[in-house]
Amino acid sequence: MTYSGCWSLRSADRLELVRSVAERMLQEPIEAEATARIGAEWNEHTETRTAHRNGHRDKTLSTQAATLTRASPSRGRGTSTPCC
Repeated sequence: MTYSGCWSLRSADRLELVRSVAERMLQEPIEAEATARIGAEWNEHTETRTAHRNGHRDKTLSTQAATLTRASPSRGRGTSTPCC
């Protein structure tokens, strides 16, 4: 393999790392908001819980740098709208 071939592989790895970090930075506040609205963490059973999580819906965010995917939590118990 030539030097330029090694460099492009490393560049691709760096781009994937940046994309992963950006997705995580977007996802964490969404999960925190869902936890605050529901009143409990994922699989946590509390008396103050107001709803249940009903999975996630994938949403795509396109930027100049990359296309990112985030998971939008859904609430259960008679709600058809996403949580966040």
